[in-house]
Amino acid sequence: MNPQASAAFVVAPRCKLCGGPTIHRTERNNFEIVKCRDCGFSFALIPEGYDLDAIYTDEAFWNGGTEYGYHPSYDEALNLAGKMFEKRVARIKQLQTPARLLEVGCAGGHVLELAQRDGWQVVGIEISEMMRRRAAERVKCPVYSSLAEVIAAGLRFECVIMFEVIEHVTDPVGMLRAFGEIMEPAALLALSTPNFDGHGAATGTKASVWFEPPAHISYFGPQTLPAALNQAGFKTIEMEKPLNPEMPLPPWIAALLRPFRQGKRLRPGGILGEMLKAYQLRRPEAAYWLDYLVVYARKVRLRAA
Repeated sequence: MNPQASAAFVVAPRCKLCGGPTIHRTERNNFEIVKCRDCGFSFALIPEGYDLDAIYTDEAFWNGGTEYGYHPSYDEALNLAGKMFEKRVARIKQLQTPARLLEVGCAGGHVLELAQRDGWQVVGIEISEMMRRRAAERVKCPVYSSLAEVIAAGLRFECVIMFEVIEHVTDPVGMLRAFGEIMEPAALLALSTPNFDGHGAATGTKASVWFEPPAHISYFGPQTLPAALNQAGFKTIEMEKPLNPEMPLPPWIAALLRPFRQGKRLRPGGILGEMLKAYQLRRPEAAYWLDYLVVYARKVRLRAA
């Protein structure tokens, strides 16, 4: 796939959240990224007719074959983030009595399996046929290819989860509203996305997965994410966000380095550094160090227009 983005726009598009004016923010993978002057929401300019679905139906996206997909693979990423998902699923159970749960973008079914163990009746949506088969085989539950199929089946839910999904869609508010239609009153929405207003996104660090169009195309921060949820008919009841600007060292490593640091940042590199990073990412609080926003919201009634 060779994405060909539009040249610098002649007329700046309006913000998808507030309708305000936008300005150029950056360019990645030949795609223009703009930012709203009023609310700060950023998004990539996707050419009309561009097939975004083809990104995720391509097996290379999941196996490290594209520069904006999983590296080295989905399975390796899951190994690093497993504890993070356990923490989120545990919080969901604290906020909502287990009943019917839908995961949007369920991939291989890891989170569905965690929820099922917690007593939820689970259903998944996954656009990739390869991952859809994996999830269905792993969890032994219905896994659909689209929201339209779920609607046709007449299903409704007390909880919908979207982990690392909203940054992949061109119309986030419209997508949230559509899923709200199959949620019961006061149902819980659990949603996460990279913090695109965070330090890593701004600096473009080596580990950054931030601005990666045509995969990541909608970029939220701590203010714009609740605003989008509110527009779509949800009330944010809780938002987790990073407490630390970078992943801390394990206490015993920090103690060993303290005499040499003298107030300066000193981090192990090479193989040792990679081993420490892998260890830290398996801890339950890894969601903070990965600079993700995790939001829990309730469905509310929209006011009549």
